[in-house]
Amino acid sequence: MFTPQTIYTAGPAGYNSSGAPVDIVVTATASGNTAGDIVMLPTPSFNAITGEAYWAPSAVVVVPDTAGFAANTRRIFGVVLTTVGANGQTKVRLRGVVNASCPANTVVNELFKPTNSTHALSDSAAVAANNMIVAMALEATTPAAVKAVLFDGIYGLGYHGQ
Repeated sequence: MFTPQTIYTAGPAGYNSSGAPVDIVVTATASGNTAGDIVMLPTPSFNAITGEAYWAPSAVVVVPDTAGFAANTRRIFGVVLTTVGANGQTKVRLRGVVNASCPANTVVNELFKPTNSTHALSDSAAVAANNMIVAMALEATTPAAVKAVLFDGIYGLGYHGQ
C-alpha cells in the first residue's frame, strides 16, 4: 500500500500522475466508515449566484447503489480517507491516487467499478454493460486489501463495453 494520500509526483520533471486530488469533507454513513471505503455522494448543492456545485460537510455519503452505476443514471463516487464512527465528519477523495478497498487477486492495470451493498471495488470482468469504471489498480494483491488505485469518481475512466 502506498503511503501518501496527497498529490503523487514522480520523475525528474515532477510529473503529476493524477492531477491535483479532489477532496471534500462530508458526513459518514450511519454505521461509520473505514479508510479505503468506496462511497456514493448525494446530489450536490448548487449556488445559482456563483454557479458552484458543492457538498456541505453535512452531506451524508451512502453505500454505492447499482442505480448509480449506469451511463444514463450515474452518480459521483469517492474513497474515504479517514476512518470515522457513525455520522462523523470524514474526508473523501473524489479524484486522484488513493488507497481503496480492492478485491482478491487484483492485478496492476485492472479496472474496477463500485459495488452495491459493500464499500469495495469490483472487478470489471463481472460488470454489466455500460457500468461506470471508477478505478485502475496501481498495486497487485492476492487477498482482498486496501491498495493504491488511480480513482476518478467524478468523470470515471470510461464504461464497461460488453
